[in-house]
Amino acid sequence: MYFECTTNIVEYEALIIGLNLLREDKEKRVCYFIDSESVVKQVFGTYQTKHLRRRAYQNEVWDMFDNLFLEHKIYAISREENSITYSLATTTSAFKIPIYLNRKYEINVNHRPSIPNNIKHW
Repeated sequence: MYFECTTNIVEYEALIIGLNLLREDKEKRVCYFIDSESVVKQVFGTYQTKHLRRRAYQNEVWDMFDNLFLEHKIYAISREENSITYSLATTTSAFKIPIYLNRKYEINVNHRPSIPNNIKHW
């Protein structure tokens, strides 16, 4: 069965960033909740994608699960159950770094996607 969705790349980016953070914390057992049922089914191999870039993301997640973690589980949850994460994503997309810092902020900015779409011009 094939399934295509234009938002999958964003969902995969969030998944890969989260897995990289867990790897940095040296976690070996991962339980991941995501509000994209199609990504969950692609990760488990129930759905396949014809899109080469999404397939590259799928393969990257498979490699991370196989090589970095002893145990991994991924669950699809409803957007309502994921409201905190959704509100954080909305907030961070509108966040502007203050010019005059009187507090310290730790900000990680990804300027490039995890899976490059055009290496030749980077």
